Amino acid sequence: MDASRKRRFSLLVLALLAGLTGLALVLPRLAAAYLPWFLLNVGFKESSFILRHAGWDGLVLDDVALDHALTAKHLSIGFSPFGLTRIEARDLTLKAKTDGKSLTIGPLTLPLAGDGGGGSGFDLPWLRLDQARFDLDTPGGNLQGVLNSEPEGATTR
Repeated sequence: MDASRKRRFSLLVLALLAGLTGLALVLPRLAAAYLPWFLLNVGFKESSFILRHAGWDGLVLDDVALDHALTAKHLSIGFSPFGLTRIEARDLTLKAKTDGKSLTIGPLTLPLAGDGGGGSGFDLPWLRLDQARFDLDTPGGNLQGVLNSEPEGATTR
């Protein structure tokens, strides 16, 4: 390779690295900007929150409200390319329905792990809840309570 080709190749590699670095810095902010649009497309008609952090490892939100299905004073969601890794919530209120095979929160339906279908289902990530109030509509009736949970164990009232 002559000097001119080496120089062009070096400039191309440098431009590519600069572009990837810029994308890495901007993409979390773009994702945060599209979060309200994403929630609307999932089916939540009303959503509000204060974004505290948006990064490649997760989101930190305060004063979260998704319709009348979920509210939280503080919500931290960690993720990796493989899925959810961590959920922390303070003063969470959750209104949901279950049929034993899935959990429906507002318009969002999540399959539950151990659904008997042989699939992997929905595996819960590391979870920490502080004063989580829940109102769960089940086939056996309504279930209400307060849950405090740490990764090592949980207490309910």
